[in-house]
Amino acid sequence: MESIYYCIKNVFTMKQEDNEGLTEFTRRFNSAVDIMESQHGPLSLQKYLKTREDYQNATDAATKLKIHKNSYNKLKAFAYLKALDHKKSGKLVEDLNNQFALGNDQFPNTITKATETVIAYRNKVNNQMANRNRNN
Repeated sequence: MESIYYCIKNVFTMKQEDNEGLTEFTRRFNSAVDIMESQHGPLSLQKYLKTREDYQNATDAATKLKIHKNSYNKLKAFAYLKALDHKKSGKLVEDLNNQFALGNDQFPNTITKATETVIAYRNKVNNQMANRNRNN
């Protein structure tokens, strides 16, 4: 039980270190997820799934399994985003939360898409800053 506890805890309390690059952190996060899943398996999310209309209306096990898998992947992507260095990516998470509050769910569905979103967002911010510096 202790091993399972610490594997799950590690995933949901992990933070990107100040001097840790995105590639290294992504590798470390994925490794922690792999260890958690090897000890525990995927988290069930049954209570959450019962609140989803698409899951409630699914008539076959394959569709329910797909909805569970997609929801679980989204949870892992969310945990990944929350674990990023707030100084480097906090504004991205804040913007995603604001969009969600307005009914526009732009949260990535996988860790890979979350990583791509972080890179694109950082590039956009860097380009905007470079443009401001050129205009000043």
